[in-house]
Amino acid sequence: MVSGDSISAATLIDNTALPIYLSRSLDDAREYLENKILGSRRYGLLASSGAARLRPYGIEVSPGFRKGINYPLWFTSPKGAYALESAATEFECQGLEIDWTVVAWSWGYIVTDVEKKYQSLRGQKWAPIKDQAKIDFLVNKYRVLLTRTREGMILFVPKGSSNDQTRNPLEMDQLADFLLSCGVIQLPKSSTQ
Repeated sequence: MVSGDSISAATLIDNTALPIYLSRSLDDAREYLENKILGSRRYGLLASSGAARLRPYGIEVSPGFRKGINYPLWFTSPKGAYALESAATEFECQGLEIDWTVVAWSWGYIVTDVEKKYQSLRGQKWAPIKDQAKIDFLVNKYRVLLTRTREGMILFVPKGSSNDQTRNPLEMDQLADFLLSCGVIQLPKSSTQ
C-alpha cells in the first residue's frame, strides 16, 4: 500500500487471515473494537508523529502531549490503549505489537495509483517534501504503523473539511478509494448503530 501499487497490494492482502478495514469515522472504528473484540485481546490507536491535522478528530501527537503518557502502561493498562483516547506514534510502538490497531492516516502522506504526495505542515499550508531522506523517513513511519497489529487493523481516513485548507477532503477521498482498490474492506456496521 505504501508503495502506491494497488494491484500488488490486492494480491497480498488476505482479509480472512488478517482483516484490514477502512473507516471514515473514528467513532465507528472505536465502537467496532469496543463491541467486537472480546477476551483478553488488546487494541489501540496509532498515528504518525507528524499528523498534526488529526487534532480536530481528537488525536494529539505533539511531543509535549506524548511526553506526559506512560507508554509501557499504554500497552498494558485497561486505561491505556483500550481507552482509544491517546495515540501511540511510530516512536512509541516500534518493535511492539498489539492485537488490533486503528491507524489514523493524515495528510502528510497521500498515496494513490496515480501519484504520491509527501508533505509537511508549514504554518497554515502543506509544503511538498523534496529531500529523499525525509521522504523515506515519512514512508517508513507508515510502514511501522501498518505492521504493529497481530490480528486485524482499521485504517481511519478522515473525511476532511472543505472549510480548512489543511484538511483537504478530496485528498482523503482519493486515499480511501486507493486503499479500497488495494483490497482493504469497508468496516462493517455495528449492530448497535
